[in-house]
Amino acid sequence: MNLRKKTAGLLAAAVVLAGTALASALPARAAGTQASVNAVEPTLSVDADVPVGITWVSRYAQTPCSSGQLCLSVKDPTKGADKYWKVYQLSACNVIYKIYNWEGGGFWLNKQTGGAYGTFYAGDNGNGSYTHTAPSPPASSGEYGWTPINSVRACKE
Repeated sequence: MNLRKKTAGLLAAAVVLAGTALASALPARAAGTQASVNAVEPTLSVDADVPVGITWVSRYAQTPCSSGQLCLSVKDPTKGADKYWKVYQLSACNVIYKIYNWEGGGFWLNKQTGGAYGTFYAGDNGNGSYTHTAPSPPASSGEYGWTPINSVRACKE
């Protein structure tokens, strides 16, 4: 029985020492931050000369979106807490916006007019499977998983 207790004690000490060695081998992080391996900024491009508004907001801030716009929020892992969401304000109709590195969940806010809605496509040129936002007016919004989406069209009626 004594041998078992000694063996268990030695095993516990070895686990503690191994954990301490592992913790000291990891890179130090500032308090309150998360390490991000190969974080990539989400981007959007368009082949036409159209305005695209971009702003960053904190995690719980309201999405800035004006009348006539389809606004899309995506988490930006390359920024700090004060720039948690990268918000794109789209207003050009019949244009395909290509999106890159949009991972995980986000939000859309449709403040377009005339019953217009946004369309999200799996393909990169407005093709492939798709889903729609709710038409507006009135303004509508929702959560969305961006991971399978590669292009967006605003003002689809």
